[in-house]
Amino acid sequence: LKLYPVIEQIVKLYPQSIVYPFKLSYETLQYSITDPILKHNLELIQQQLDRYTPLVNEFIEALNQLNPQQQFDIWSKELFHLLTNDSATRDIDKLKAHFIKFKEILFSDIINLDETNDGQIILSNTQDNNELDNNNSSSKPKITSIRILFKNAVEKELNDLFGKDGELFSTISLGDARLILGNISLKLKTIIQDKTNINDYSTWFSSTFRQQNRILDKSSIRELEIPGQYTSKKKPLIEHHIKIVGFDEKLLVLHSLRLPKRITIRGHDENDYRFLVKAGEDIRQDQRIEALFSIMNDLYDNDPNCNQSNSAHIAVRIYKVN
Repeated sequence: LKLYPVIEQIVKLYPQSIVYPFKLSYETLQYSITDPILKHNLELIQQQLDRYTPLVNEFIEALNQLNPQQQFDIWSKELFHLLTNDSATRDIDKLKAHFIKFKEILFSDIINLDETNDGQIILSNTQDNNELDNNNSSSKPKITSIRILFKNAVEKELNDLFGKDGELFSTISLGDARLILGNISLKLKTIIQDKTNINDYSTWFSSTFRQQNRILDKSSIRELEIPGQYTSKKKPLIEHHIKIVGFDEKLLVLHSLRLPKRITIRGHDENDYRFLVKAGEDIRQDQRIEALFSIMNDLYDNDPNCNQSNSAHIAVRIYKVN
């Protein structure tokens, strides 16, 4: 409670420094906090971050779409929890709503685009303005190849299992649901295993930056900073932070358990920055360990026994975790 004014000030001055860790914590805290004042403060922070970082919210949604397999697995686990063995105790309305959620997540890649215009967004090609006015849909996400293929492959099977509008949830057995969804999961893995174009997962990455040029000498809520730049122990100079101007079309799929994706972000400094997008794991503990290693390196640097000119420099290799 005492930290709230400090957090509120950080949100106002440096919203992109706190938005990613806060959103991770919010998913748990919104259900676990019982104190009404703390809960109210938590919601206020969430609302302020939504107002100050609209493009970050879109970015996070797009990153989630890079991992359709994890989205499917999470949805299935939630379904199994709702689909108890005793059909008499099932909440049919919740099950139907959950089925609609499936189609929104895995049959479509539509992102809730923020239409905020703070006066600092200009079109880089003014001669195309009329064309853009006549075809606003060109800047909206279109359904991706992965989701088209997945929908065509499994929609009939799902409708036969649950009913087109979920009307069969009262009769389907949990065992049958597990078996069929297991087969559907394998089909999804087959569809995505060879997809290496970022637009196969979400068209947001190209459509958001294709025809826009942001004025980078002023603070703008429609600017997106490359994550991981708030690492200094000094006051951040956000005017020197690197902003995102685009993404490489190609991504690398690592063939490990979570199928993490390596994406390349284009910075306004004309450099490329590679990030590994990994879903299904909370890596905040890794981040804290790397922060501890950084402190250890500072201690080594200040210790003459560890930093002598005639001996090897002692340091722990560290990695950024965002």
